[in-house]
Amino acid sequence: MIVTSDRLYRFPWSKSDNAGGWVEVTDECSFSCPGCYRHKLEGHRPLANVEKDILDCRRLTNCDGMAIAGGEPLGYPRILEVVSFMSRHGIKPTLLSNGDLLTPELAQELKKAGLAKIHLHIDSAQKRPGWEGKSEAELNELRQRYADMISELGGVRCGFNMTLTRR
Repeated sequence: MIVTSDRLYRFPWSKSDNAGGWVEVTDECSFSCPGCYRHKLEGHRPLANVEKDILDCRRLTNCDGMAIAGGEPLGYPRILEVVSFMSRHGIKPTLLSNGDLLTPELAQELKKAGLAKIHLHIDSAQKRPGWEGKSEAELNELRQRYADMISELGGVRCGFNMTLTRR
């Protein structure tokens, strides 16, 4: 196969040809992170509404990837169906999660459903059970645990993010 730059990049992106989209499946979360813009207002969204938003976003932006967010999307009872729906429609699903509900078994099911990537929000400002008062350096142990879990799956990318504050 000959690889050319037009197969590697999709520039310039525009509203009608965009690299990524975003859908929120729930606003429920077990954490209360400083600076979080999400507050519990409606709870878990009906799956039909989520699927409609996914298809509308795809139609309007031509995105080939989409973030699944919340609240905490792993707490959404139909998360595997959402990941599978995106994957069946040629959209690369990315989960934005705090990871608290992620187990090796759930990670395996998410991979089977078509998960492309997971970004885990882990930082010292969270009131994460068992990790309260830990420094960013000390939290690397937890980050490594998740990175190893995802690496063992193979075929799913893993990333981390944190909230930076003046402190």
